[in-house]
Amino acid sequence: MGSQVLVPFRGCEDSHRHLKLMGDLGQIVPMNYNPRDVNSIKTAVAKSNVVINLIGREYETRNYGFEEVNHQMAEQLAMISKEHGGIVRFIQVSALGASASSPSKLLRAKAAGEESVLKEFPEATIMRPATLIGTEDRILNRWAMYAKNWGFLPLFGGGSTKFQPVYVVDVAAAIVNSLKDDGTSMGKTYELGGPDIYTVHDLAEMMFETIREYPRYVNLPFPIAKVCI
Repeated sequence: MGSQVLVPFRGCEDSHRHLKLMGDLGQIVPMNYNPRDVNSIKTAVAKSNVVINLIGREYETRNYGFEEVNHQMAEQLAMISKEHGGIVRFIQVSALGASASSPSKLLRAKAAGEESVLKEFPEATIMRPATLIGTEDRILNRWAMYAKNWGFLPLFGGGSTKFQPVYVVDVAAAIVNSLKDDGTSMGKTYELGGPDIYTVHDLAEMMFETIREYPRYVNLPFPIAKVCI
């Protein structure tokens, strides 16, 4: 698209080094920022005309909870982007299944984030990707690690849970395509799932057949799994 991409990050300098190789010289610009500092966020978006919010957390830590990361930070970023005056597109990357009535604390926070973003920036586009798979994902790579290092894979509920994983490159393409359109995607919500629905067990079998690792499965009933987590 001929654009310069500013990549705000927190943490160590090594975490973003590989991204700089994905564009021409000077096209990918990492910027250290503090998501809790308003001035830091304003500096990050100061020279931008498009904001893609990828801030999110799929597990809570002592310092960052679901509500702050998935809701409050999204709301603040949308507010700052609106005040900016020059932001023409805002993409909020949420999660498939986000709903205020969801039994999942994560998905309730994602839904609250969507609502707040649209309140501050009504023309924002909401993307709801399903479980992402691809290079360095946190699903298949983790399973492979279990198989190679310990020879087993724990399956919650026997691996009967169904999901519809989507390739991360396809999600990125959907975001780029929405930015290239004539504005028809503004103010709309898109649910992004892969072409097939799998049980966890079926997808694990497919992956292990591909990498030629054949671990044994350890079934963890859901009540026990919740205690372990």
